[in-house]
Amino acid sequence: MERASLPHAVFTDPEVGSVGLTEAAAREQGHDVIAGLVPFERVEKAELTGETTGFIKYVAERGTHRLLGCHVVGHQAADLVYDAVVVMRAHGLIDDLAMAVGVFPTVQEGMEGAARAVLRKAAPEEVSGPLVTARHGGGGS
Repeated sequence: MERASLPHAVFTDPEVGSVGLTEAAAREQGHDVIAGLVPFERVEKAELTGETTGFIKYVAERGTHRLLGCHVVGHQAADLVYDAVVVMRAHGLIDDLAMAVGVFPTVQEGMEGAARAVLRKAAPEEVSGPLVTARHGGGGS
């Protein structure tokens, strides 16, 4: 079992879902961190359903783009971290999530948008508007 990619959840209102390192823990371990947060109020499906309390946050390594953590507070948070679990188990990149195109409108697309926000900070030349236009040269899947 890889504990680094073992998710956990707290079934409160709002729900909490998390996997991997927090931004502070990643920095403490010596990672050069890039992080990004998108509030649920900026996710169209959350706005349509009135479930706008919460946020989506990713933590990645700046140079390699390796995904280090994902933290969600809000409606369906425990379900939403699953994609990050899969990417982390494969030692994947934030790019893997940023390049995904999901069904519109779903709360899941907020996860992709948050990943693109992190990638936009790390490598602005790879992101044009809402889409990823290039792939990072580092490892991963």
